[in-house]
Amino acid sequence: MKKFFKAISIAAFIFSFLNANAQLQNTKWKGKLNVPDPVECLLYFKNDTLEVIYAGDEIMELKDMSENTVSVSGKDSVIMEMMHYKYENNELTIQKIKGGSPFDTS
Repeated sequence: MKKFFKAISIAAFIFSFLNANAQLQNTKWKGKLNVPDPVECLLYFKNDTLEVIYAGDEIMELKDMSENTVSVSGKDSVIMEMMHYKYENNELTIQKIKGGSPFDTS
């Protein structure tokens, strides 16, 4: 869990560095998250939720939102994680709602 939050914290720092007044709502960011191994993902910031979508080219075994193991590629747009986020005072706070990673929701 610490690795995941570390990756998100680094992303938050980069976002605030690029533009302190950045609005994340309805934006998509592509990058790699170490969950626990590097995985190419699309971070889709909606109103107050964040969807982490697998975006890699290779076929990979992942757990979907129902925690079923599925073979997917980036073309399948599988949501790996659903999170709640809040961005205020140049600080990004993210809390897992549900998803297939080994991290709990607390």
